[in-house]
Amino acid sequence: DGGIAIFQRDLHTGNLTFVGRGPNFTQGIESIVVSEDGTKVYANSASFLLQYTRVPATGALTLSAFATGSAPGGLAVSHNGNLLYVVSEGDDNLRVVRTSDFSVRQVLAEGDLVTDMSGASVFLAGLDGASSVAVSGDDRIVYVTARNSNTITVFERAPGTDRLTLVETIENGVNGVRGLAAASD
Repeated sequence: DGGIAIFQRDLHTGNLTFVGRGPNFTQGIESIVVSEDGTKVYANSASFLLQYTRVPATGALTLSAFATGSAPGGLAVSHNGNLLYVVSEGDDNLRVVRTSDFSVRQVLAEGDLVTDMSGASVFLAGLDGASSVAVSGDDRIVYVTARNSNTITVFERAPGTDRLTLVETIENGVNGVRGLAAASD
């Protein structure tokens, strides 16, 4: 039904045991990510972006915040827990959301005029069908893959403002790049 199922993992065997279900706020949850400290869970559905408070010992979830107008797509949370990155395959964009108040800090969309690392204004290409997002271990770099454009787009985060700047877009079959494929995990 697209809700959140909660499992407990046996640390010795790795086996999972069904514990229960999370609060049924919305149907059609597409993506889910847990904060590094284990106290927050973020989920994305066709209509809502959701934030749950999580009890690490039991996995129990309580809805703590939500925003309307979301779209299915991948999620990543910064290692410090301050920012949530949300990609939308249908809207061809990346949203940067501050986790403390669920405010959208920045939206970068296919075809937008953006600033690149040299300070030049360029039209953003590489988010057509944005499907997944990942953050580097130091929270400085954000990577977005896009199915339709067959690309990986790289952004750098400015520490003082948390604004993302375009670093590069790597496209399969261009400039010697061969073999970009969907991630295996």
